[in-house]
Amino acid sequence: MSGTPPGFFALDGGVPYNDISNVGTLSATVAPMNGVNITASGSKSYSRGNFQLAGANTAGIAGLSDLRVVDSVYTGGIEMQHTRNLGSEIRYQYRNYDDQIDNTQDGRVKTVLGTLSLKW
Repeated sequence: MSGTPPGFFALDGGVPYNDISNVGTLSATVAPMNGVNITASGSKSYSRGNFQLAGANTAGIAGLSDLRVVDSVYTGGIEMQHTRNLGSEIRYQYRNYDDQIDNTQDGRVKTVLGTLSLKW
């Protein structure tokens, strides 16, 4: 495509767009005794993107032309097998979405999930 800078690709009728994302994750599981598993994990994602129009000034519309987001997820849980046929699990997750350009999109979610499993 003529006129498209290196590292960009054309989208929506020739609009040069560039994006990149880096993700890191760390996870651990330990079984302190028979029938018990404890898990923990953390993940962080850094994303950014933008488009540039040749000869156009996008300075006033950063929310539409630029993207910078950090997404963090942390989880922990314990799983127990009480008897051969009965098990349970409790899991917690914390997620933080940080739009570094437009704060109206920021948010946090905290989730607790408990399960009871019975095999018959």
